[in-house]
Order: sequence, then structure tokens, then C-alpha cells
Amino acid sequence: MPETPPPHRTRPLAAEATGHPFKIGLWIGLALLLVVVAANLVQAAGTVLTIVAAAGFFAIGFNPVVKWMMRRGMSRGLAVLLLFIGFLLLACGFLALLIPVAVSQLGSVIDAIPGWIQQVLNDPRVQELTSSEDVVAKVEQLITPANISNVLGGLLGGATTVAAGIFNFVTAFILMFFILAGFDRLRDGAYQLIPLSRRDRVAGIADQILDKVGGYLVGSLSIAFVAGTVALIYLWIVSVPYALLLALVVAVCDLIPQIGATLGATIVTLVAFGARGLGVAIATIIFFVVYQQLENWLIYPRVMRQAVQISNLAAIVSVLIGFAMFGVMGVFISVPGYAAIQLIIRQVVHPRQDSL
Repeated sequence: MPETPPPHRTRPLAAEATGHPFKIGLWIGLALLLVVVAANLVQAAGTVLTIVAAAGFFAIGFNPVVKWMMRRGMSRGLAVLLLFIGFLLLACGFLALLIPVAVSQLGSVIDAIPGWIQQVLNDPRVQELTSSEDVVAKVEQLITPANISNVLGGLLGGATTVAAGIFNFVTAFILMFFILAGFDRLRDGAYQLIPLSRRDRVAGIADQILDKVGGYLVGSLSIAFVAGTVALIYLWIVSVPYALLLALVVAVCDLIPQIGATLGATIVTLVAFGARGLGVAIATIIFFVVYQQLENWLIYPRVMRQAVQISNLAAIVSVLIGFAMFGVMGVFISVPGYAAIQLIIRQVVHPRQDSL
């Protein structure tokens, strides 16, 4: 009987090294490169992303108004169209009040400029300065083509910045209505990206967050309306001209976080000083300082507590933190952002901790 050969035993191959330093370094380098490219792309598209974010935020804020009109039997398209017409009429009314005043005041200033120049030239101190050869020589050194070009370039740059700001505002305003028109479709499309097992729960929380944002914007508009109304009553009492226009300026400026109230108060104070004198201007400053304290510590926290259901302290602290982190846009999103985080903690984190 032939002897059977022993079975062939294959030698196990050595485990292939998977953590080679070159491969690890290559993947880290590619990851860093992607991060740098993504950061540059975001920085290049920063203005566009800001416009889209602002349009989306205000679309979420005005969506409750559209839903309210839809509950009255309107279609979404008709409700958005009526909202657009309402904003357009408001803007036209504001310009109709502003343009005649601006044109008349500009005409008065232009007519008064020759008299101001003559008064300056007739002043003995100015004549004494102009007779000095040193002063004349220094003025001639300053008035050079290069300096004039720098001044004109600065003026042109400032005008370009203002024009770009107006263009961005109008773009965000128009984009807001496009987002409002397809709001439900965009929201449902975003929910489709969530796994089906968690979709209903995430959608429920997200809908509550959207309601918080809408409540915050409605609250901001209510605060601006109160500010404009109180300013109008005060301006009527002290007989400052253009009271209605100035009250609209105060209301619009009050929507701008942090600096808006100060800007509106400054404009009204300057008009009061020019029209009614120093006494009324000082009284106007005192009025706005007192009202601003009432708004910051009483009206704003109470309205926001009703709108987004957070405490007075949380509303104030969230605004300060939002402004410190993200500037003006951070102030807009700080209160609804805090409300959203609070909602997630209450409905997700707390139940999970209680179940452990």
C-alpha cells in the first residue's frame, strides 16, 4: 500500500501593515488640504452665505404671518404676494415722507453755502491765518494731486460700500419671498434627509424651533412699533417737525440690534436741535436714555419671554453672547438660538438622562 504524502501546509502570510507612517501622513495632509480649500471657499462666498442666511432667517420669522393668512382661506402664493405688496407700500410710504424733506433741506443747505463761505472769509481770525505765508505754504503742500486723489478715492470707496450694502439688503429681501413661497417644500425636503426611524421626532422638534424663530421676529416688530409710537407721542408734545417721519426712523432703527436705538435717537436729537434749539435737544436725549433703559430691562425681556418663553436673564445674556460671538447677525439669532437649545435639552437630553 503506497504511503500517502502528508498534507501540504501553507505558511501563513505575515499580516500586512496597515498603519504605515507615509499613508497616515498622506491622509492627514489631504484632510488639511480639504479643510483649507473649504475655508477659502466659505470665505469667498461669505457675502452670499450671509445674504442667504439672513433671507432664510426672516423667511422663517414671517412664515407664521403667511400661515395666518392661509388659515383665512388664502393660498400660500397669494399670501406671500400680499405680504410683498404690504412691505412695498410701507417702503414707498417711507420714501414719500423722506424724499420731499431731504430735497427741501438739501436745497436750503446749497443756498446757504455761499453765505457760510463769505462769513468764514470775513472772519478776522481766518483773514489773519490766510495772510500768514507759512499757513499758505502748508495749505499749498497739502493741496496736491496725490492728496486730492486719495480723498476722492476714499469718497468713492465709501459710496461703493453703501451701494453694496443696499444691493445686499434688496437681494436678501427679494430672496426672502422666494423662500417663503416654497417654504413647505424646502422644509419637507430637508426632513427627507433624516432617517425614517427618527424623522417624526426630529420634525416635531424642528417645527417647534421654527415657531420660536417666528415668535422672536414678531416680538421684535412689536418692540419696534412701541418705540416708534412712544417717540411719535413725544415729538408731538415738544412740537418737533417731521414727527411722523422721525417716528418711522426710530421704529426702523430699533430693529437694528445694539446700535439701532442709538442711531435713531441721534438722528431725532439732531433734528430737534436744529428745529427747536438746545433745550429741546437735551430733553430729547434724556427721553431716549430713559426709554432705552425701559426697553432694555423691561419691555424687551417681557416680550421675548412671551414670544419664545425664556426668562428675562436668559434673553439679556443670550443677546450679549450672540453679539460678542457673531456681531449683528448673532444678536438676531441669539434669543431663538437659546430657545432652540433649551427645547432640545428638555425634549432630548433630559428624557435620555432620566432613562439611564
